[in-house]
Parts: sequence; C-alpha cells; structure tokens
Amino acid sequence: VQATVAPSVALLPLLPDAPSGSALGRTLASIQVGATDAASPQSRTPALHLLVSDVERYHWTMVVSAGVLALVAAAASVLAWRRRARATVAARPVCTVLGSLAAVAVLLYLLLLANSLVSALEPSDALLAVLGIG
Repeated sequence: VQATVAPSVALLPLLPDAPSGSALGRTLASIQVGATDAASPQSRTPALHLLVSDVERYHWTMVVSAGVLALVAAAASVLAWRRRARATVAARPVCTVLGSLAAVAVLLYLLLLANSLVSALEPSDALLAVLGIG
C-alpha cells in the first residue's frame, strides 16, 4: 500500500553504492547537505522537497496500515482467548497458540507503528536513513 502512495521512496533502497566522485555520489552528497542544513541552497530544491514529502507520506501510510493491522490482530487475539474458554479440552491448545501469536503480532505492529510515526515526524532523517547517508 505505502509503495503505491509513494513509489519513489520504495525504490530508493535499490540505488547502488556510489563512489564519492560519481554523479550519483555527488547527488547523494547534495541531498545530505540539503536535508541537514536548512540554510544551504540545496535545501531549497524542488526535488528534495518532493523526496521529503514522499518519505513523509510513505511513513504516514505505514502508521495507518500498522494501526489497522494491530486492531485486527487484537480482535483476533481476543476472539481466540474467548473461544478457548468455551472450547473442548482438545481445542484449547490451538486457541492458546492462536491467541498468543495474535498478541505477539499486535506488539510487532505497534512497534512498526511507533517507528513509522517517528519517521513521519522527521522525514528528512528518514530520507537520509533510507539512502544510507544519515
């Protein structure tokens, strides 16, 4: 979903390692300067603003997606634990495992949500991290 909302961000990790003298290396250095120094001329380029806004949109989409998935997993966990109380002795271990797995999934989705929230609030830092230069 998030790659559909901001496809350029999803493709950034595919950039090859660039030697510092190459065109890609100079571009990455310019992005780094622009993202870290608001007074630099590189910080006012439309391309950098587009990349930063795409990173922000990508991570806000992740926040919403992880929140929805956490709610679904929480509902599945509650359902499994309620069914366990009414289940036969043979079915109780299955309900216990499913309820526990769903509870672990809730925790993982909440961790993803928190990470994406921090990245959405600081999109310049997240952009540098995606590019491996921050």
